[in-house]
Amino acid sequence: MILSTFIDGARHRLGGSQEKAVEFVAKAGFDAWDFTMIAMAWYNPKLGKIMDDHPLMIF
Repeated sequence: MILSTFIDGARHRLGGSQEKAVEFVAKAGFDAWDFTMIAMAWYNPKLGKIMDDHPLMIF
């Protein structure tokens, strides 16, 4: 059996880095992870702009 999880929650808790989230779930013992693409762009109300820092975000 392969144990997997999505990394978006970990990414938010670890400061927004996909790389840190993957390392975190690997160290936690997961065999696989889901590369979440739902939030490729999001609105940051503190900065008042759209954030497009997702690794796959292409305009």
